[in-house]
Amino acid sequence: MTISIRLVVLLTLMAAPAVSLAAITRCEVESPRDIDPKWVMFDRETGRASIEWMGDVAQGRVVLETPAKPWGEKLNLVFPSTLAGSDPSSRMEIIVFPTSPTTHRMIGVVTKLVNGERYLYSGLTNVDVACTLTGM
Repeated sequence: MTISIRLVVLLTLMAAPAVSLAAITRCEVESPRDIDPKWVMFDRETGRASIEWMGDVAQGRVVLETPAKPWGEKLNLVFPSTLAGSDPSSRMEIIVFPTSPTTHRMIGVVTKLVNGERYLYSGLTNVDVACTLTGM
C-alpha cells in the first residue's frame, strides 16, 4: 500500500503541465513518533505539497518561501483540516528549513479559525528530516 500511496502522490504532483521532476523535494522524518508525519513532499515551481500523517495523505500548498540564511530557504506549507480533526476550520501548518548545509528540520502546528481569527490549536511536530530531490 505504501508504494501505491507514493505513486498517487507523485502522479498528483506531476499532473500540472511543464512540471520539472527535479523540483520535487521529499523530506522523510528521521525518527518518527506516532504523532509525527512520516514524510512531506513539495514542488516549489507549482506550489503543490503532500504529507503523510497518521496513515492518510493530504494535498496542500506552499504558501511562503523566505530566506533561511546561510543555508537556503524556509518553506511554509498548509494542509487541509481533514488530517487535523473533524473541525473544518482547522488546518495543519508546517515549516521546513535547513539547519546546516546538509540537514533540515520540520516544525508543525494545527491552527483553528475562531470568529474570523486564526489561533494555535495544537503542536504537531518538531523533528529532523532528510530532504532529497526526487524524480522517476
